[in-house]
Amino acid sequence: MTVFWWIVGVLLMGTGGTAAVTFALYVSSGEDRYMDVARAAWRWTIVFALGAFNITIFKHIILTLISIWRS
Repeated sequence: MTVFWWIVGVLLMGTGGTAAVTFALYVSSGEDRYMDVARAAWRWTIVFALGAFNITIFKHIILTLISIWRS
């Protein structure tokens, strides 16, 4: 799971950083294209975060079911 969390961390930092930088560009320039890119990057950040949470929950459920089945 350590590799999984490193991958998730890199994805979250990449998409979250992109969202922050493009939002800052939108605030400074006022161009709508930067806001569109910031929204898209932020939405992907949310998808990655919720996906990681979902995988973690299902991992614990599966491990619990396996331990119940073995006992």
